[in-house]
Amino acid sequence: MSWKALAADGIADHAYGLGGVLTFAADGTMSYVANEPYSNNSVMIGVKPSSLYGTLAADGSSGKLRVHTWEIDHNANPLTLVAKNYRYVFDSTHMQYDEVDSSDVSVTGTDKCYSRADGDKQALVHGYQLFTEAGAAVKFSGPFPFTYLDASLVSKQGYLGAEDSWFSGGENGTVDKGLRPATITRSSDQQSFSACFDYGYNDNGSERDDGTDDNVNGANCNPGAAQDGVYHSVVNSTTNVEHPFDAAIAFDAVTFLNQASATTPKTTVSNLAGAIYNRDGSNLQLPYECLVGASWILDNGSNCSSASDYRPAYTLPDSTQLTKTGTATTYRVKAKFSQINLKETAGSCSDIPLSGAPTVVAYVAADAIDTNLTLTWPTMPTVTAANTIKVIHGVEQ
Repeated sequence: MSWKALAADGIADHAYGLGGVLTFAADGTMSYVANEPYSNNSVMIGVKPSSLYGTLAADGSSGKLRVHTWEIDHNANPLTLVAKNYRYVFDSTHMQYDEVDSSDVSVTGTDKCYSRADGDKQALVHGYQLFTEAGAAVKFSGPFPFTYLDASLVSKQGYLGAEDSWFSGGENGTVDKGLRPATITRSSDQQSFSACFDYGYNDNGSERDDGTDDNVNGANCNPGAAQDGVYHSVVNSTTNVEHPFDAAIAFDAVTFLNQASATTPKTTVSNLAGAIYNRDGSNLQLPYECLVGASWILDNGSNCSSASDYRPAYTLPDSTQLTKTGTATTYRVKAKFSQINLKETAGSCSDIPLSGAPTVVAYVAADAIDTNLTLTWPTMPTVTAANTIKVIHGVEQ
């Protein structure tokens, strides 16, 4: 099979990337090549082809792969992109990987061996799907991605939720909030909305929900009163009706085996309060940890200013039952966006040497573009009920 990602529209910092091709062959070989845009604080640095290729068993029990990607060199002035190359070899019980230099020689200290045993896995879930007890997915009327034109009339990407908004052009903070768009276009169906915003991703505390319209040209819209919980107003340009955002669902405290713990057996967390589901793929607003130096600490809002990484502090097991606060209504959750960390275990990978990784293939930008694929995101087919199939874990809904 082959899967091909649509090119965005030729704009370098477009959130959807610049095209990609994923291919699986009957003999187990596979490759994925994509042109990836890299930016820092909304400043475009460059576009480079990244690749993943090698062989995979059909059941995922084993594989031999190479990964070619890029990292930003923050010590360079101006910022530059540095090539990174990795080898991965794994079987049903272990995985070994390393980083190699431009001469394909292993970088000292990067050769690692990990256990794939279920008990050694650390599951970090960044987003959940909520289900009713009958098994139906709970769907929200937002958030949704959108496009807009910035002050220079360049197309940009944005994201709008019930209580937040984000703009790829950088109009997220106090200084440039007046440049937020007065018109946005929903990405899924190209529906336009007139918009005003009373909240930005980086607004300081006194300006969030202060009742002030943050658009230059949005004088006719109503962002509500100060501290009323109304963060924006988006009105459908066709129906002239404001888009409704479903209210978040708060839950009672819950006790569970924390799948994010690195211990075996997993640590029990008792009566964790504060879980809130406010969108498809919500992280339930559960606490995060940050990496400061060599230590992971619970993020309390002020102790992570020097952090180099973040991760969920808690992960609910699939099918955990949650009770809606103030009611007897219960729901179930299942991981939607997650990653699995493996436990390092020295000296157990001698039977899966990295010399078995595939040979180097020098993919270039043209390999990520199908010249016969002319559709771009702005010209993709309109999504309707008639041409949409909803599938959850392979089951049509």
